[in-house]
Parts: sequence; C-alpha cells; structure tokens
Amino acid sequence: MDTDIDLNNELWEPIGVNADASETAFQGTFNGGNHTIPNLNVDLTAEPAYRSAGLFGATRGTVVIKNFTVSGANVKHLSKPNANGSTVNGIAVIVGSLSYNEGGIVENVDVLNATIEGNRYLGGIAGYAKGTIKDCSIDGLTIVATPDNLYNNSYDNGDKCGGILGFDNSGVTITGNSIKNFSIKGYRDLGGIVGCAYLNSSTVSENTVTDGTIIVDQRTNSYGTKAANAAAIVGRLGDGALNADANTSSNVIISEDVAEGISYSPESKTYTLAAGVNIGAAISNSKTKGLLEFTIELSAGSYNMVSPTTGSTVAIKFQGKGESTEIHMENAQYNASSCTLEFDDVKLICDKKEEYKGIIQGTMETYNRCYFTGVRHL
Repeated sequence: MDTDIDLNNELWEPIGVNADASETAFQGTFNGGNHTIPNLNVDLTAEPAYRSAGLFGATRGTVVIKNFTVSGANVKHLSKPNANGSTVNGIAVIVGSLSYNEGGIVENVDVLNATIEGNRYLGGIAGYAKGTIKDCSIDGLTIVATPDNLYNNSYDNGDKCGGILGFDNSGVTITGNSIKNFSIKGYRDLGGIVGCAYLNSSTVSENTVTDGTIIVDQRTNSYGTKAANAAAIVGRLGDGALNADANTSSNVIISEDVAEGISYSPESKTYTLAAGVNIGAAISNSKTKGLLEFTIELSAGSYNMVSPTTGSTVAIKFQGKGESTEIHMENAQYNASSCTLEFDDVKLICDKKEEYKGIIQGTMETYNRCYFTGVRHL
C-alpha cells in the first residue's frame, strides 16, 4: 500500500472467506506501508453464514499482515456454525480468523474508534487465531457479543471476546500490544487482551490495558447462568496460568448485568440496584455464586425488604444514600438464618401498627447512620 485508502463506509467484502478452506482464504503478505484505511464497513448480518469477517475475513499459511492503521471501522456479522455446532470463523476489525492451523502474523497494526457486533469470537485485531499478534494498538473500541440461535434453534455463545484477540486456538503469541478507551459486552469469556486463552501452549505478555469497561450480560438471549470469566487481561483460561506480572492494566471496570436493574461487581462483591428493584433477586444471585459476604448498594428510591436467608451463613451489607433510600421492613421480621446484617445510610420504615422489633434468627444486626419510621431498634 503506497497511499491512504478511504473505504467511504461502502459495504466491504472481507478478503478471504472460511478459515478451514484454503481455497477461499487469503494467503500471502499485506504491508500497509504505515498508511491509513478509514471508514471500513462490514455488515454480513442479513445472511448469516459459515464464514469470517473483518478487513480480512480468513487467512491461511504463514500470512503476514503489517504496518497500517484502520480508523472508524464498523464490523457486524453472525457467524453460523457447521452441522456439528462449531466454527473456526471469527469476527474482528483486521482479520476474522488468523491462519487457524498454521500460524500467521499481525504486527504494527493500529485500530482507532472501531465498533464490532456479532455472536462469537470477537476481537479488535483478530477473532480466532493461531499465530502471532504483536506491537499492535487500539484506541477506542466497542465490542458487543449477543447469543444467537443459529444452531438447533437454541441460543448459545455470545462469548470469547477480547480487545486484541477473541479466541486463542493454542500456540498463539500475543505480545507488546496495547488497548485503551474500550468497552466489551458479552455473555461470558471476556478479556481486555484475550477472551479465552490456552496458556500451556500460548504466550500473553508485555501487553497494556487502560481505561475500559467489561460487562457480562447473561440476560439478553439467556441460555442459563454461566461462569462470567471476565478479566482485564485474559477472560477465560482454557489451561495454564497467567503470570500476574507479565502484563499491566489500569482503570478497568468489570461488572455483571445479572437481572433487570441489577449489576454486580466481582471486584468489590457489590450488587447495585436501581430504584424499586427486588432485593431478593440480588440475594438469589449471590446464592448461585456461592458468596459468603457481599454488599447490596441501593439507589435513591423505595424497596421492600425480604427474608435475607440464602441457605448459608452469610454477611450482607445494605448500603443506601441517606433518607432518600427507603426500605420497608414489614416482611423482614423472620428467617435471617444466622446471617450477619448491616444497614448503612438508609431509612427503615414499618407501616404496620405494631412496632418492628428487628430481624429474628440473625447472628447480628448493625445500623449505621440509619433513619427509623415506625421502627424500634432493639
């Protein structure tokens, strides 16, 4: 490439189709000469198919893709599985599937202000890979992965999404890359660098992740509660272990959208509830996760207290925002099942004629900065 090439948001046909068919995949070297490709527009959603998507769809052999920038890209695809329900086709800005069985190279490629939407194997540089991705950078990236029902008419996937690479097909080297100002949302297996990696055979090192959000959404097209597997560097470890000092990350916020109006932060073990949301839904989710200590953060608004038991001895803190956070306690006078409960900065209300006398069966109740109406604190 000896000049910038503006694609003008015209529909782009990815170079190379299927990663497991050499006759339809790109083979060779592409050197961008440090030029820029603005306004890439890939949209294959109208006809879901067994294929890859990106500037390059699929590559084979010892491919080399290097030395250019893609800015303002939009990539959308629904990758259809084969008859067995599997696929090696990914979705990404640069290359959907990078030489999945031989090992290609992407190096010194930059991505600016890109959006990717699809159903599985999504990545800023590559969606599915066996090869090397090195010295690439991303500034401004939005990834949204939504489960599809393209196999046996049942929802699945929405997973394996990474800022650099979605899925590591083993034998991958991801090194010297950086990503900042990003958002990744999907069902599970979400990472700032790699969504899913097999580190007994692959290497993820010297990468930097800055200023991003990772959101686990297991409500949209739900196919059951799954392990979130979300992290700043590698979301899911297929095998091996990640060296905690091999990569760096800062200001990466991870949350789980567990129910309507309820998000969960695994880092702080905190549920955040919108006004009026059922407190019991958060407690039920905590039981699924096996949490023994957690916080329920309540917005300004009115809530109805429920029996806090989760079937285990747990410690629950209810964190409010002063008198604007009201908890109606009429249904809370029983069955704390040896729980330790703490109420902080909330208004407790009992509208019954008889005074509320506290939650029975609990190990301990603590009230900090609380306001009482019709409630007698014993």
